[in-house]
Amino acid sequence: MILKSLLATKVATKFEEEGLKGFLEGSEARRWGMLLHTAFLLLEGTDEDDVRVAVNRAFCLLLERRDESKISRAIEEIKGVLSVNGIETIFPKEKGQILAERSFLDDEGNILRPDRVVVYPEKAVVVDFKSQRPSSEEIMEKYKNQVKNYVKIVSEVLGKPAEGYLLFIKEAHLEMVDKWEK
Repeated sequence: MILKSLLATKVATKFEEEGLKGFLEGSEARRWGMLLHTAFLLLEGTDEDDVRVAVNRAFCLLLERRDESKISRAIEEIKGVLSVNGIETIFPKEKGQILAERSFLDDEGNILRPDRVVVYPEKAVVVDFKSQRPSSEEIMEKYKNQVKNYVKIVSEVLGKPAEGYLLFIKEAHLEMVDKWEK
């Protein structure tokens, strides 16, 4: 139930930002990126069954036609990302407390919504999924600042150190952005 309301919020937010028509009529590449992003939000574990369930749910939530070749492609791309060095930090083998698309309120009243927060006893790990690495340094800095803000607020709210990462799906690259010691 939590998962359904979580994704409904994610999809509804996307529709608010772009409009349902714009989202549904988006380019194939944009729709593919959103599909993979949604599957990562739904991913509860790293084995093939977890990946298959997340991909199938993403197809349903985004009203994508179920096409076995696309499903297989998505599963293979996600498995490739899950083989990246350090991925166990954000997708731990043992199920821990995972906060996906959870809203945090900063001191100025802004709502911050990291894609995934993994809460460990000694720290929190924040990750933001990006379809691909940006071509401009300006956009990359924007992404890094976004994660730094997430790390700061998560550390303050949870009362423990936090670290933040960007996960670039297309390149299968995990990059540490920031650490915040409480």
